[in-house]
Amino acid sequence: MKKILFFSAIVALALSISSCQQAMRSSKTCHITGEVTESDLEGVRIFLVPYFGPKDAAHVDSIEIEDGMFEFTTDTLMLAQILVDYHHRMNTQPLLIITEPGEVKVKIGLDSSASGTEQNDILQSWKIRSEQHNTQFRLMNKTARDAEKAGDSITYKAYKQKADSVHLLHKQYTRELANSMKEGVLHDFLKDLYPLTYTRKYPDGREVVFDADTNEPVESEK
Repeated sequence: MKKILFFSAIVALALSISSCQQAMRSSKTCHITGEVTESDLEGVRIFLVPYFGPKDAAHVDSIEIEDGMFEFTTDTLMLAQILVDYHHRMNTQPLLIITEPGEVKVKIGLDSSASGTEQNDILQSWKIRSEQHNTQFRLMNKTARDAEKAGDSITYKAYKQKADSVHLLHKQYTRELANSMKEGVLHDFLKDLYPLTYTRKYPDGREVVFDADTNEPVESEK
């Protein structure tokens, strides 16, 4: 009887350890569940590609779209892109995601999106605002270029200033968003998008540091 009880205790302990190990593995796993909005993508291969670093077979995951759905699972925390096979990208938008632990819901189509975890929810909000900025910025610059070609210097200057102002606001928004976040994959990505300064090297060996927003020199080195 004691042997049976002892054996039962061992089994229970083993199951408990196994359960804990499984929970630990699950807590580090990013599970991506995706759907495609274009019907002609059935059977097409879709890829999970690191945004930085090697993009070889050892680092890229892929799967065929089945019934309009796909799934990825990874234990690697990184900034990644979800891309449809390049032969079929005409009506799909590449999607940036953070492979952080949790359940990430993805839609791939003309307007791709991701949600479900903290960083991906923030990234999606930033994506929407960035796309609105890009549309507005392009239209203002086009109006400025058209005015310049037509010899209308007043309209050119007005729309060029508007475009620069809109872009500056977006840069400031992105920087403030990065500063408000704790350090992590998304924080690092946003922080590096719009540095405050840049360095220009001259043929005479000088290196001048410029303000990235005003393009005015802030420091000179010889």
